[in-house]
Amino acid sequence: MLKFTLAAAALFGAVSGWLPAATAQHRPFEQLRPTSPTELLQARPQSAAARTISSSVQRPGQVVSYGYDSLAQAWVKPARTRFTYDGRGREILQEVADSASGRAFSRMATTYNAADQVTETLTEVNFTGTWNYGTRNQFSYDTRRQLTQELYQFYNASGTWYTFDGIRYQNVYNAAGHLTEQTLQHYRPGTGAFVDSVRYLFHGLAPSGEWAELIIQRPSAGGQWTNWERQLNVVWYDFGRKLMSSAQAQVWDNNRWELVTRLTGTYTATHEVQMVEERLAGNWVNAQRHTVTYDAQGSLTGDKTEDWTGTSWGTVFEVALNLYYHPDGTVRRRIVRVDSNGAGLQYAALDNFSGYQTFVLAARASAALAPGALQAYPNPSADGRFTVQLNASSATGELRVTDALGRLVHRQPAPSLPGTESLDLSQHPAGVYTLELRTAAGIARQQVVR
Repeated sequence: MLKFTLAAAALFGAVSGWLPAATAQHRPFEQLRPTSPTELLQARPQSAAARTISSSVQRPGQVVSYGYDSLAQAWVKPARTRFTYDGRGREILQEVADSASGRAFSRMATTYNAADQVTETLTEVNFTGTWNYGTRNQFSYDTRRQLTQELYQFYNASGTWYTFDGIRYQNVYNAAGHLTEQTLQHYRPGTGAFVDSVRYLFHGLAPSGEWAELIIQRPSAGGQWTNWERQLNVVWYDFGRKLMSSAQAQVWDNNRWELVTRLTGTYTATHEVQMVEERLAGNWVNAQRHTVTYDAQGSLTGDKTEDWTGTSWGTVFEVALNLYYHPDGTVRRRIVRVDSNGAGLQYAALDNFSGYQTFVLAARASAALAPGALQAYPNPSADGRFTVQLNASSATGELRVTDALGRLVHRQPAPSLPGTESLDLSQHPAGVYTLELRTAAGIARQQVVR
């Protein structure tokens, strides 16, 4: 898990929505920014098998990365990163070394809980022949797998960990185990206290946990929660991936809600486009557009955010990824181009992947659940709505749905097992999907037809 800015991490990585930027001029849906540049450049490809329904997955053993010298028009300064995985294919260590000398100068260890959630990342640096602590990020979760705390620390000269950033989450659930309220508190290094920052109220929850309205509140100078933004009339294309088909947003102004923006989303297997319009003088005008593209294997190939200049779309930030596959389906080379100022795409990085390793996944985990642990009906479903009978004996679990490309299109908690859950895929295209029940004891799968 990479550290986001607080504005992004607060809700984007924790819950099911968006945290608005704390700017003087508030424009809802302004948070439709691309994945952070660091994440895009550091993301590592998987094999084609990893993006489909498979009992195994392939991970790269190392990558040699080059920067680009625009004056010399050459790839320069190669660095080698080696990856170590546990038996479940989870990355537990990455070590970066100079490609020529082989001397390692940084490394990061990652630990997980039983639910495959990252609980800690620890970085160390080696500039003088000795490994020294650098930074440490720690993450805690509740029994419903929601974040409860993030801490970001560095190792200071006195030999202790100093917390410079952090977030606490106070989560409230309904009887079905779905989130209805979440309060975020941000850490203040000067006092060591966590202070209320923002509160989210989720309304109009469907049986699957999808919300139709979100009210965002901020504390006033007197410490009282005050309205700030409301997202309403939300229609989901994919709640699990937080993709909206349509929504409107209002801001709280002079003790009343004022409609200011609306969002529309269009989605295919290779393109996701979200467009925000602003309401000016009673008319809707373009404001922002965010486009994400994938190749036929389901791998990310582009991420672009644009603002409307009044006459045309202007690029705010864009990353384009050219991927080159081996016949076995693994990515062996990736060329990264970046446009950060609207001047056009420029070469940024070249990555050569090798040493792929195969890890068995589903065969081991699914064996722990007996046949019949997961039963969805009616199947096929004419309207995309299913009743799911969960016959597993476990405290809690999670339902996941993937499409024919193996991409996660829906997820929802299964807070009480055994039991029955409603599954709504009515907003998804007709086709064959794989429904998966994940518990601490293992995994069960069933194909369903929408």
